[in-house]
Formats: sequence, C-alpha cells, structure tokens
Amino acid sequence: MMGRIDAAEMYDTPGTQLIEKRPVFEEELFLIGMAGADGAHETGSTEGYRDLKALPRIRLNEITRYPLVIPGRMHSMRSVVEARAAEVGAKLTIALEVDAVPSILDLVCEAYGYAVLPLNAAASDPLQRRFSIARIVRPTLLSWLTIATSSQHPVSQLATQAMAMIESELFPLYRPERQRKNCVSV
Repeated sequence: MMGRIDAAEMYDTPGTQLIEKRPVFEEELFLIGMAGADGAHETGSTEGYRDLKALPRIRLNEITRYPLVIPGRMHSMRSVVEARAAEVGAKLTIALEVDAVPSILDLVCEAYGYAVLPLNAAASDPLQRRFSIARIVRPTLLSWLTIATSSQHPVSQLATQAMAMIESELFPLYRPERQRKNCVSV
C-alpha cells in the first residue's frame, strides 16, 4: 500500500507488518461448472432454495476428478483451496491458471474446467450466465474478505467514510440469499 492506497477490499492474504487487515465477512467456496455439465450430480434450479445447505454436495477429495480453472499460486483463494486439499490428501487437477474471475467464468462456460469460487462470483456474472454449483464439504472451504489499510500511514477521513459506506451498502449485496439468480446445482 506504501502510501498510495488508503484502503483496499481484498481476500485474506498472509500477514505483514505493513498492512492492517480487518476481516469483514467469510465466504464459502463452491465448485462451479458450466450449466448442464456432466458430473456426479444432477442439474436442477436453485431458485427455490431457502438454504444453501440444500445444494448438492461434493467432498473436497472428490474434486480431484474435475479439471480446475483456478487463480495462480500467489492468489489467496488458491492458497486456501490447495492447503485444505493437502489436509485431506487430495492432489488437485489444475487445467488452467487464470487470476481474473470473469476470465475464469468464461473458461468454465467454454468447458475448459471447473472453478472453486464464492457463490457471489457466479451470481454477479455480468453476462448473467447460468452455472452448475455444488457445495464443497468435508471440509467446507472458507475465504475471508478483509479491508486492508496501511499500518504506516494514517487513514484519511474520506477513506474511513468510504470504508463505512462499503460495509453498510455494498457488503450486504454479497449475502447468499441475493446470489442464487444464475445458479443451478451440479
């Protein structure tokens, strides 16, 4: 951040003395495929789901059968997925490494592989495409969204107000009940 950025919304990254991070909320990660993808689960609409627990489930060690389109090694979400997979002795099948979520979703829709992303990634797709979704369990994968500020520079009043607005106005849009529009189960 080196004095050039007042604050940033980011997925949790390894700690550093230069950045203060405040966890804002936790996001569950899901296996996301193209709508109608062949797989171990049937396809069906999630529009009526009141509870994400009703989504089809896949164990983390079973996602090894799916080629993944996943961010590069420096991305915190990749770190979460690999670390948890290693804990259960699963070796991921990486088809492609792509850091931009919209590009990952493009490749998923073109059947290059599956993604492991928060539900919000599919629900906020600007092209409003439908995706196949499965809940990853045993263990569930979680990623923290944080607000980061410099520990070396004071936070401006404008940045403080902007962070408060983001938390009160933007983050509620990430809530799962608002994210099901474009999703079908795997």
